[in-house]
Amino acid sequence: MMQLETTLAFPTHIYSVEKPEFIKQVKLVAMDALGNKPIENDIYPVRMSDPLQDDQRLFEFAKFTAITAGNVLTDQGYATANMGAYFESMWCQEHHKHSGMDQHTHPGVLMVGFYFLDVPKDSSVLTFFDPRPGKIATGPAEKDLSDMTYASAGFHFVPRPGLLLFTNSWLPHALTRHAGTEPLRFIHFNIGLAEHVQADVEII
Repeated sequence: MMQLETTLAFPTHIYSVEKPEFIKQVKLVAMDALGNKPIENDIYPVRMSDPLQDDQRLFEFAKFTAITAGNVLTDQGYATANMGAYFESMWCQEHHKHSGMDQHTHPGVLMVGFYFLDVPKDSSVLTFFDPRPGKIATGPAEKDLSDMTYASAGFHFVPRPGLLLFTNSWLPHALTRHAGTEPLRFIHFNIGLAEHVQADVEII
C-alpha cells in the first residue's frame, strides 16, 4: 500500500491544566469585584465583575497564567525575545439559569483563557468552533459527532473547578445555556505581548 507523507498545516490547540490551588484566593477577589452588582440581561441573566488584572491579590495566579501563556506563544513560533505577556483584560463572569455566551472571538490580543471557580450541577459547557470559513462551507456531514476528528466543526470542554484553559484569540468560542439552579462562575481573560513589561510576567 502506498504511504502518504503528511504535513500538519495550520493546527489549532487548546491548552488545559488543573490548578485548584488558586481557587480560594481568586474566588475571594472575584466575589469582591462582583460586589452588589445587579444581574444583567433578561435573556442571559449574568453578572460581570469590574476589571481584575490590576488587583495585586491575584499576583500568583496572574504570574503563573501570563508566563504559561507566553511560553505557549514561544512554542508556537512567535518571536517573543525581549517580550512579555500581559493581561489586556481579566474579569469574572457569573452565569445564572438560562444564561449563556454567544459565539465570538477576541480581536487585538493573542490568547484568551478561562479559569473555572464554581461549576454546579447542570452547568454550561464551553464550545470551541473551527475558525476556517472555507472548511465549514464544504464537505459531507460528520460521521460521529461525539468523536473529535479532522471533520469536526466544534469541540466541547466540560468545565470543572480549578480547570485553566488557554487558546489563541482567533478561535471562536461560546457557552451553552446554563441549566443549573446555582450560578456558574469563572475568570475570563485576554493576553497580549509587549516589550519591557514587568519582570514578574516576562516569558521564561
